[in-house]
Amino acid sequence: MFFATVARYLNDLRRRRAERMAREALTVVSADELRRAGIMSTLGGSYTLPFAR
Repeated sequence: MFFATVARYLNDLRRRRAERMAREALTVVSADELRRAGIMSTLGGSYTLPFAR
């Protein structure tokens, strides 16, 4: 009973971690993709287009 509970807990942690990593993989955009799209990040962290002032 004890080992089954521990195994269930570890499997739940592993499943949650895999779900989180899958979500992050979908939302992460590489810097090259941003450059190709013309969106650059300023030092302040805000996003700007190359032609914007």
